[in-house]
Amino acid sequence: MLRVVVPLTLALVLAAGLAEYPTFVEAVKLYEEFNYEGSLTRFQDIALRPDIQPADKATALMWVGLCQAGAGDLDTVRRSFATALALDPALVLPPDTGPHISQMFETIRSEMVANASAPATTPPPPREPPPLAAGATIDPLLVAGGVAAGAGALALVAGGLMAMLSTGDLAKANDPDVDVEDARAAIESANGSGTTAAVLLPAGAVLAIGGGALLFLGLNEQ
Repeated sequence: MLRVVVPLTLALVLAAGLAEYPTFVEAVKLYEEFNYEGSLTRFQDIALRPDIQPADKATALMWVGLCQAGAGDLDTVRRSFATALALDPALVLPPDTGPHISQMFETIRSEMVANASAPATTPPPPREPPPLAAGATIDPLLVAGGVAAGAGALALVAGGLMAMLSTGDLAKANDPDVDVEDARAAIESANGSGTTAAVLLPAGAVLAIGGGALLFLGLNEQ
């Protein structure tokens, strides 16, 4: 457990802006009595006040860090000190602060100064694809093959959907609970969907096969 004893009068001089808060005076007294838990909650309450000035908030957070150091919670000490220094880079610890805590505080300050002065790195621009060589053209076989294969795939999908609709309509027409008019309409719909599927499926297969053949020929010419 690390102890940092600061006389109350000196603490009030170091934090003149906070001396108007009775809670601050009480927190410092508790800190001098090594009641770190009690003083910590009071300093945290001060730091969370919505009307507090940034410099005063930085001072309160510095005291939060000192309380955490007194309680031996060094991991949270670094976070409290870093937040305090971000609000007030010129913040100074009480002169009677122990050397270990003082060194930690100054190390954090140095790291923040170094990070602030480091030049910002910008990501490299995206690489553009290399341009086509002069006079280069895309093989017409590849274009025709791609179009035919794509159209064939779409026709196969559409034909499959029509076949599914036709099957569903036939099942509806054969349902004994369906009246005559609905059954007749379902049969007509099934016939239409079936006819469309009968056209699309073979056509799609022919286009897909032909497109694949054209793509194969075009790739072999590269």
